[in-house]
Amino acid sequence: MTIGRSWRVGFLSPADDDARHQVFGDLPVEVVTPATRDQIGISDVVRGVDILISDWSGELVPTGDDFRSAPHLCFVQRPGIGVDDHDVGALTEAGIPIANTAGVTGPSMAEWCLGAAISLVRRIGDADRWVRSGEWPQLKLAERGAVDLASLRVGVVGFGPVGRIAAQRFQAIGCSVAYWSRRRRTETESDGVRWLPLDDLLPQSDVLVVAIALTDETQELIDRFRFDLLPQGAFIVNVARGAVLDEAALIEGLADGRLGGAALDVFAEEPLPADSPLRTLDRVILSPHSSANTPQTRARLLTALHENLSRIVSGQPALWVVNGISPTVVRRR
Repeated sequence: MTIGRSWRVGFLSPADDDARHQVFGDLPVEVVTPATRDQIGISDVVRGVDILISDWSGELVPTGDDFRSAPHLCFVQRPGIGVDDHDVGALTEAGIPIANTAGVTGPSMAEWCLGAAISLVRRIGDADRWVRSGEWPQLKLAERGAVDLASLRVGVVGFGPVGRIAAQRFQAIGCSVAYWSRRRRTETESDGVRWLPLDDLLPQSDVLVVAIALTDETQELIDRFRFDLLPQGAFIVNVARGAVLDEAALIEGLADGRLGGAALDVFAEEPLPADSPLRTLDRVILSPHSSANTPQTRARLLTALHENLSRIVSGQPALWVVNGISPTVVRRR
């Protein structure tokens, strides 16, 4: 698919013609896709393009060597929030801005957090399993730990688009909500949600929603010590990255009953290994990194990609640059 030849754009995502049209429309670009969906295909694309749009499936991930071997590359667009799977250091060293699509996944991921939390604390999935196996625990669910979510205190770690909307959703059903993030928001930005230091937030979090970006600073942010700060029987909801939690400590807390349960959309290793103890633990909801995978998110994503690409080819500063490089994209050929 070629529309003009002003800019060469590498497009690594698997997409149908309709999606490509929504992203590129009539923009003056030549779209280059990998001949093979492997490392050779990635490298061939990256070396010859001005702009790279990464793979939203996460299957094809360029390496730092790919970036260093790309003489014309001047911008990388990550179609999602996290950029931790890219060698951001190599891009920054080369003066190449990398942008995410902040905000497009927020509504869907926040809704997943709320739905997963309700299912977890009310034992909805467990009740389904029990009935299918022949039980009828109509009067025993409370004895088995089912409670109203609205009766619990919710702590949100990370207050970007996902965390902020999640806080709104939990407040709407009556939960008391507070948050921690590395940057404290103003009263207006936080919609009145209380900010607390992290180690003060955790003891007040019957449900801990983790929605913070993975960086060197947040690697295993919730470690063994911080798990112990949570109330007895606390629930974990994680849509950030698996490595934000100390997964071994999480498993221990679930196994010994210190934690009440967990709803996990992300894991330290993905796909989740077949021998992971998480597969066998009670009161654990497992999801295949799909909390943002809805038609509505897809529509917002395609629109955001088109908007940023339109800005770049028309000489306007790019949006959502995350590595501190100037958002004004300068061609290198």
